[in-house]
Amino acid sequence: MGLEFVDTSHDKISCDVQLLDGRGVENLVEDIDAQASHHDNNLEANIERTKWKPDVKEWLMIISACLLVTMDALNVTVVIPLIPSLSSTLERALGGILWFETSYLMASATGQALFAMLTDLIGAGPVVLVAVVFATAGTGVCSGSMNLASLIAGRFVQGIGGGAVTAYSLLVMADIIPDMYLAHYSGYLFQARVVGTMLGMVLGGLFSDYTSRIWAFYASFAFCAFGLLIIPFAVDLRGRRSISMRKLRSMGWLSVVLSLLGMSSLLIGLSWGGTFFPWSSWHVLVPLCVGAGVLLLVVVYESLWATRSVFVAADLRCLPRAMMYLSSFLHGFSLLSHLLNLSMYLMLIQHLTPTLSGLSLLTLTAPSFPALLLISKWSFLQRPRTLRWIIRAGWAIGFVASCASITLDMHTPPQAWVFIFLATGISHALLVSGHHRCLQHRPPLYNPSGRWKCDSERTNSAEETQSEVSKAGMLLYSIVRTWGMCIAVPASGAIVLGQVVREMGDQRGVDLLGLGGNGTDRDGSSMMMTLLLLMMGSGGEGEGGGEMEALREMYMDGLQALWRVMMGVMALGGLCSCFAS
Repeated sequence: MGLEFVDTSHDKISCDVQLLDGRGVENLVEDIDAQASHHDNNLEANIERTKWKPDVKEWLMIISACLLVTMDALNVTVVIPLIPSLSSTLERALGGILWFETSYLMASATGQALFAMLTDLIGAGPVVLVAVVFATAGTGVCSGSMNLASLIAGRFVQGIGGGAVTAYSLLVMADIIPDMYLAHYSGYLFQARVVGTMLGMVLGGLFSDYTSRIWAFYASFAFCAFGLLIIPFAVDLRGRRSISMRKLRSMGWLSVVLSLLGMSSLLIGLSWGGTFFPWSSWHVLVPLCVGAGVLLLVVVYESLWATRSVFVAADLRCLPRAMMYLSSFLHGFSLLSHLLNLSMYLMLIQHLTPTLSGLSLLTLTAPSFPALLLISKWSFLQRPRTLRWIIRAGWAIGFVASCASITLDMHTPPQAWVFIFLATGISHALLVSGHHRCLQHRPPLYNPSGRWKCDSERTNSAEETQSEVSKAGMLLYSIVRTWGMCIAVPASGAIVLGQVVREMGDQRGVDLLGLGGNGTDRDGSSMMMTLLLLMMGSGGEGEGGGEMEALREMYMDGLQALWRVMMGVMALGGLCSCFAS
């Protein structure tokens, strides 16, 4: 006798009660399982058929964005191998030469914020066209510059164009790509940036060794030309026919201007400290205080009074999300500090040619490309929890690599420093890929009661604004990371050159450089000019070999002081990643 149960069937007319045995139950379960399996197969087939794929025009937009981002990354790194030769050619101090890199990055951060607002106001077409024109004009000025002032001005104009194309690339990707595919396709932009970084280091070394420095700026003309060829087919250049005056007045123009002024003042103080003036001098303290005060004013203004926020996004009210952006800032700082100073270590301490130096630094930049590919292909690496641990692992490996960097000296063999460089490159690869994917995920929503909402508590209105949150997060990540790179140039230069100037002052009685006791020990500019001219010489052989060896030891002491600071930066980044989300 089988198991019996009561089956109640409902229809529009009546309610029937039937008595079924166990065999009927088994048949019923089998039918339900078969129908469910058939439904799952049909669902997977429908998802595969309806999977979004870019059409021809959208592919053209993606390709144009990748080309322009590659140009921006190349412009950042192509000049790094040229720094020693430019300092000797223009007869300017190393600290002053670093300003032509600082000006580009400062203009890039400003251009990203400014042209993001213009894109929202008049459309992407006119903005990207003006951006490429700025980049081309700045490249032309740099190519024809005969002194440092014109070179810095050209780099500033070029940086505005570079920041504008970065903003265009991020925003146009967020506009044309559905949210669930945005992380995958925006990865192409980061891969293009890695390619541009690698090309810049290698081409900069080749141009420094075998051609004129002008060719380092001519290289970006090719990307401008390709971009101008593709853009008319990819983007509507007409823009919007009408501009809302209310929207125009609500834009954060004041925030962009104040951030530029504050950052400029802060960078001036950092570049003067320890080299041109002591850190306790009012020449250093006044620019630092003014710059920090203006930047704080920007944060307060955007938090309390601004109609449309530019830098203080809504998700910064969430502490874990703010920690993620701080981690991005520290990553930008550490990345450019390593690219700049490890390049100088290879050229000035190890006496490698700029070409070999650029090729050696591929160990620092190349690991990011396969890391981005792996995360885009393997779904288990895209989980938020996994991504957070990827970032923490990146900071941990970076801390170990910074500790190992302290052991670098003039006699370190290539088979030793190449592994230190490779470990540093793996650290940056994990950080780049982890930050890129983490910032694609929705942040927790802020609740005035003081509690952070989880995903299950999200409202429909929050889901409707998901694309806007994604665009703001991507743009703010790029700006914050660029700010970190911008501050890294004068800060790392002040640490290294300040240490050299202090050691030169301590050895004034030896009269190592013939400066004597006439008070010029305060002039870090003339000291570093003499230092660079001697270190770019024949490698310390012959009559000046002792002086050359002493100079290299001083510069190596400055680099080791920087590596100790980088240990602190890596530790702080790891601490931020523990609270980030």
